Amino acid sequence: NKPLSDTDVALQIGNFFPTIKDKLLNTLQLAKSSNLNENNLLTASILQKSKELTLVRFADAINLNENRKYLKYILAPLL
Repeated sequence: NKPLSDTDVALQIGNFFPTIKDKLLNTLQLAKSSNLNENNLLTASILQKSKELTLVRFADAINLNENRKYLKYILAPLL
């Protein structure tokens, strides 16, 4: 019932995508911990990490084999 924090969401996404694990969480923490206007190196680091994260396909989080058990419930209304 309560909204999730950015940290909680980043941890849950990291569970689905082992390739990014802590990259998303680290990027969020970097962005929150500093003033981006004062540090160009930090800004460049965050942009670089963000570009690495864009290569993740969220469709890969869906495991079709796990969802086959629900196929019988879909077939009944269609027939």
